[in-house]
Amino acid sequence: MTAADGPQIDTEPLTPSRLGLRPAEWLRRIRAAVLAYPRLAAGMLLAVTVLSFADLVEIIPALEPVTHHAWFPFIHATHIVLSMILLLYIGHRVEPALGLLGVGWLLIVLAPYIVMRHREELPEIVRLLAMMGAMGFAIYLSAVRKQLQDVLHELAIRDPVTGLLNRRQFERELARQILVVERYRIPAAVVYLDLDKFKAVNDSLGHQAGDRLLIGIAEILKQNVRATDVAARLGGDEFALILTYTSLGEAKTVAERLAQAFREHHVSIGDQLVATTGSFGVVGIDRKSSVSDLMVAADLAMYAVKNRGGNGVSLVPLIA
Repeated sequence: MTAADGPQIDTEPLTPSRLGLRPAEWLRRIRAAVLAYPRLAAGMLLAVTVLSFADLVEIIPALEPVTHHAWFPFIHATHIVLSMILLLYIGHRVEPALGLLGVGWLLIVLAPYIVMRHREELPEIVRLLAMMGAMGFAIYLSAVRKQLQDVLHELAIRDPVTGLLNRRQFERELARQILVVERYRIPAAVVYLDLDKFKAVNDSLGHQAGDRLLIGIAEILKQNVRATDVAARLGGDEFALILTYTSLGEAKTVAERLAQAFREHHVSIGDQLVATTGSFGVVGIDRKSSVSDLMVAADLAMYAVKNRGGNGVSLVPLIA
């Protein structure tokens, strides 16, 4: 996910069926988790198998003498607890899908014991299944918690109308980019833009028409920036971009391309075609820049275009 093309904010109520925790989704997550953590997955499955040793030896006649050792009852009584601690830790702190994989593997490993001893060891079998069910449910809750955290994070950093980053997150990204410029001496620029005569659209056609126009403008921005760039709606009809690895001249070219795209963009509202233009202020990021200095400079450059009638681009040299 990039800053510019992140998901649109979903305002529908969150219910368990909408949290993506269906079997097909779990299988996809498990596969992705194993590919992401192959050594951890292999180690977890081996540990679960070893911890299940006490139950497995009881169904193998040749290993029957092992059950007479003094330490055997202790292992037999604690192996599920140890497995639970391991799987809950992985499911909660690393990846819920890995924890679920461990629960499934534990059930597979103990399947022969359950099948062979389900009559004479019914209380023990019930205990095993109950504890595995408790582990699975706890990991399920961990997955729900993680997904809710992701949703809340998106709500906190994105504009609800356009899905772009909001002002607070944009300023964080800009502060981070200033540090990158300072350390690696790479070029970067800020583009600050304001839609021309947007208030007239809201006043004459209503806020719904205005929102549709804003969404269209946001789509143009997403389509014209790279994965390494950042696009945000600062509020109202104000937008901003962080163009990484981009000189001031290259940023001017990007702004001019966007201005042309704005002029060609129309939104159909009833029987009317609504269009708008933009005023663009472009400023280069220097290693001694500050967030406030850059925003003020880009804003002044944008207003210089506004004072000339809008629909244009104005440059500011590097802020030192």
